Amino acid sequence: MKRLALTCSLAMILLLGGACTAPTGSGESDGLHVTVPGVVGLEETDARSVLEEAGYVVGEVAVESAPDAEPGTVIEQSPIAAVSAPRGSSVDLVIAGP
Repeated sequence: MKRLALTCSLAMILLLGGACTAPTGSGESDGLHVTVPGVVGLEETDARSVLEEAGYVVGEVAVESAPDAEPGTVIEQSPIAAVSAPRGSSVDLVIAGP
């Protein structure tokens, strides 16, 4: 009887542990990975806040000429929005220049 209880307990731990570490891909967090928010089109300061609130840090920031974009707004990000990436990793930004 103890063996059956131990086997059942181990199975539950494995099942629950697997559920806690599998990437969700649905905008949710598994504690280790979170979905990268989309910040293209936001002002740089707003983009930084959104990324930091989601558990990321801003990595490299480049400025490029973008005649069709408002100067100071994000025109590219890497990794792109909606992918799952490790919490605490960096997101690089390209900001529209004058």
